[in-house]
Amino acid sequence: HFRFGSCCSSHNRDRDMSCGECVCFAMQGRAIAVGQGHIVNTFNVETGQLVATFEGNSSVTCLESCDLEAALFAGCEDHSVRKWDLKRSVILATLEGHSKKITCMKVCRSTQALLTG
Repeated sequence: HFRFGSCCSSHNRDRDMSCGECVCFAMQGRAIAVGQGHIVNTFNVETGQLVATFEGNSSVTCLESCDLEAALFAGCEDHSVRKWDLKRSVILATLEGHSKKITCMKVCRSTQALLTG
């Protein structure tokens, strides 16, 4: 099974990254997303293998996933939220309009609405 500490330390040497500043489960618990700086890595929970790397323009402050859409949301210091497609590993949208950095997010499981703050 996946051990978060071992995942971070093994990828530290290759990517010069420390353990994530923010984490969340994704893909119905089959993956974990780890945000550090401008980068979000996703890992397979069972194997610990790196699945995808997403790069943004601003440091990631929080993460949330939407299983229905297979989407990952990253709140950022530049007052935006980035929405990535976890299946295709592409950015779907950049949501702007906050006056400060995003510090928390939650997806409503019944409506799939995203709350940010």
